[in-house]
Amino acid sequence: HDNVRAEFEAYKKQQEEAMSDAIAKMEEYKAIVQQVHTKKHGLLRKQTRKKRMFGQAWHVKHFTLVGATLLHKDVPKEGKPAGPEKAFQMTVDTTISQEHTEKFAFVVKTGDNELVLKALDQAEMDDWVKEITASLAAMQTSSSDERAQLAQLASLGSGAAEEDDE
Repeated sequence: HDNVRAEFEAYKKQQEEAMSDAIAKMEEYKAIVQQVHTKKHGLLRKQTRKKRMFGQAWHVKHFTLVGATLLHKDVPKEGKPAGPEKAFQMTVDTTISQEHTEKFAFVVKTGDNELVLKALDQAEMDDWVKEITASLAAMQTSSSDERAQLAQLASLGSGAAEEDDE
């Protein structure tokens, strides 16, 4: 009878560990899906890099915020395809600023790359800035979590090296 009880306890412990692992994997997958799903999409004006005689030109593009990436493509014209989609990849160092001379404009900058974008109105600009800022915050949280995990693994690794020396 004690043998059956011991087997049952071992089985129960194994099942609890398996359930714990499954829950951890589900949380990991959930985080990945949340990072990747589309957070916002719509039309914005994008400032061109070329200067014109009377200032910068603005082109209407369709933007989609997916995780930490701003995808953009031309708005299709009648009878013509939209063209290829371009990606602006944000990093933990990306900044967003509403300091621009144009009304409803904001700047997303990563390193030497920058997008100067303009919304139709203040509410739309605020919404884009809020969503991009949230994506950046999520990425920074994820990045700091990864650094903590690496530090933990490094300390485990140094402990294992000490055990090998004994």
